[in-house]
Amino acid sequence: MLIFRSNNVVELDVRILDNWNPLDDEADSLSKRSAIGSYGLNDRDYLSCKFPHATYTGLPCDLNSDWLAFHLTYTQVAQCNSCVYTLRSGKQ
Repeated sequence: MLIFRSNNVVELDVRILDNWNPLDDEADSLSKRSAIGSYGLNDRDYLSCKFPHATYTGLPCDLNSDWLAFHLTYTQVAQCNSCVYTLRSGKQ
């Protein structure tokens, strides 16, 4: 979950909802990805969220305007991923 706060602060909140078939320490490893970072528009006007471990770059999806699709680039490893978040407002 990405939580956007005032002053360009974004919080990455990683939660394991059901660890029914754990693979080694996968749940612990994923939970450690929670982080605080900053957000803004990059030079191409894409939303950019910068965390210590990764940069998330994204735009709304054409299929559904409530979705944000992100390209993730990790700082420590040569790895990239994609993910989609659903927009929600208010308290969670």
